[in-house]
Amino acid sequence: SEEDALYAHTCMVSKGEYLTSMFLEPEIIQMVWMYFDRFEYLFSVYMDTPTNFLITPGTSDGHMSNEAFLQFCIDFQLFPQIIDFNSLNCYYQSAESIIELTREEIKKCTHKDEKEASFQVGDVVELPSFLKAGKKGGKVRPGDPLKIIAVDCSDVDSEAVLVMTARLKKLWVKMGAIKKAE
Repeated sequence: SEEDALYAHTCMVSKGEYLTSMFLEPEIIQMVWMYFDRFEYLFSVYMDTPTNFLITPGTSDGHMSNEAFLQFCIDFQLFPQIIDFNSLNCYYQSAESIIELTREEIKKCTHKDEKEASFQVGDVVELPSFLKAGKKGGKVRPGDPLKIIAVDCSDVDSEAVLVMTARLKKLWVKMGAIKKAE
């Protein structure tokens, strides 16, 4: 019910606030300072996502995914003996030292090599039959052979190819809208 969901959410938030306040105790801060190099080593062991390709300050070390964090908690017998799964996810999501990266920031740093693209210059492709005839201003019909003359992978969200029709018309088509010719 809605009341149960609200109660569960309130419990998770309360646990998170309680844990956060515990981490701010002077004894804990001193312990973290004393054993920082060991905590850093443990992080490097469980870190599973390299971030050195990002040009954002503070991201050169790497990232520990939620899966790696869960594995860490299992290995040190924190989960499920001490912390339940929902609380663990809540703690991971509310980590205060995370660096938020937007999709645009990640897109700036990533580049797909055109040699690894699904289609290459010289390939013959066609529009699938489920697309309506007359697409692209009537220049191309499903089943018409199209020869790829250029590949653009500069934007991972809109990878495209420049194709030429049998009537020597050129147009850009998203890679997801074509298939290899039969």
